[in-house]
Amino acid sequence: IKNSLYWFRKFLSASKSARVEKIADARASILKTAEPAFKEMLSSLKLQHLVKKTGLIHSYQNNSSFLNSKYAIALRKNRGIKLLTLTGHELRDIEPMISDNVEVGVFYPDIFTCVNPSRLNTSIVEAFVARGGIFIKEEVKDFELINDYCTSVITNLGKYPCDGIGLTAGAWSKPLAKKLGCDVSLEAERGYHIMVNQLQRNLKIPLVSADYHIAITPMETEIRLSTISEFSSISASEIHEKAALILRQACSVVRSLDAEPNSRWVGARPSTPDSLPIIGLSKNYKNVICAFGHGHLGLTLAPITAKIVTEICLGVKTSIDISPFKPDRNYTGDHL
Repeated sequence: IKNSLYWFRKFLSASKSARVEKIADARASILKTAEPAFKEMLSSLKLQHLVKKTGLIHSYQNNSSFLNSKYAIALRKNRGIKLLTLTGHELRDIEPMISDNVEVGVFYPDIFTCVNPSRLNTSIVEAFVARGGIFIKEEVKDFELINDYCTSVITNLGKYPCDGIGLTAGAWSKPLAKKLGCDVSLEAERGYHIMVNQLQRNLKIPLVSADYHIAITPMETEIRLSTISEFSSISASEIHEKAALILRQACSVVRSLDAEPNSRWVGARPSTPDSLPIIGLSKNYKNVICAFGHGHLGLTLAPITAKIVTEICLGVKTSIDISPFKPDRNYTGDHL
């Protein structure tokens, strides 16, 4: 509880308007490089069919909720994000499955969607192994540290000498980072997910309801519904009753969703108070690189983060300025 309160104090500090503007600039700097890095990776692995340009709709069920989002919309528009404000009728012209309850929306036409994240991840691992990589599924317990270098990784099954470490354990990274000299501000922000069918023709454009804070995303064969930001221990029990409203609320936004879920699960997002990822060298150990804390943008920013890590390993100039993401910042935005 103490750690969570400390996190939220930093979050409130990072929410000051002047800091939000600078944080948005830093996020924009890495997001601008995300698309070309993703396309390069997909092309090299021949996986272009798993990521499609669909656009994205933010929906509002009345004008009041739309006006409440004006600042967030302006943040995106002022940083070059293409968007169109549409009436409910205009939205239904481009996406007929949107219900009549939606009165206004914002369409972001340049957004891409991964239609099968699980298959994408599996394919990447298979390509890694095919190119000579070794995939070992063990639990890291500790590290052997000599002077200012990490020399070995200690797991539940053995000890592995190493020349360097790339820490990319998502929401599980914080205790490992602390062992490696990085006292990061990171909490698990758990999201509840439900997979359902659509009984008539399928939704084509992903949609986020600003009224219910639900993401409704068409996958290859199903619709994924996700909601809730639950700050809790990763090992805490899953309380799916919290997400029971997801389906009912989603049905008021999108037509003809099946009322019987096919599956449900909880995923832990690694969230920082300033909404910026953690990318860079440990200040205490010269061969330790941190690359985690991407919040809701882990899939989006994975390829560009991998490229940056490669550049750090090679000792060359990184594709973008990564000082906003340094592990030893104070996570309130005042380092920007």
